[in-house]
Amino acid sequence: MRGLLLLAAQVDPKTLQPSIGVLEKTVIGSLLLLSWAIAILAIVQLIRVQNARVADQKEMSSKSEKLMDKMITAFEEMKGALQGLKEAEEKGHKVMETTQASMNTLSSRMDMLVFSVGGKCFTPARGMPSKPPSKEPESP
Repeated sequence: MRGLLLLAAQVDPKTLQPSIGVLEKTVIGSLLLLSWAIAILAIVQLIRVQNARVADQKEMSSKSEKLMDKMITAFEEMKGALQGLKEAEEKGHKVMETTQASMNTLSSRMDMLVFSVGGKCFTPARGMPSKPPSKEPESP
């Protein structure tokens, strides 16, 4: 113990001889040395805890950055999918309009053809049944 104190102080051992003797021989001296040891251990433990907290924060930060990158990628993919869906819906709507216009044109031409040939229309008017009434007498 004397050597440790001498190394720490780096002074002439003869000048420290009386104070080292007091530390070695009295209760107060031993309590002082014990308190220094406890203080040093507490400081070392505090430094370890601080380093562990810094390491945990770095790890959490890197994990959150990776998660944010994945979320950004997922949102970009979702945005692309929604845009594709919107385009497909617009194209489908255009196809439906074109098909409806073609059907209306075809229906008009068929009506004109039927009127020019026989004068009867086979497409029912609105509110009329789709089957013409039969002309056969009903049997009892």
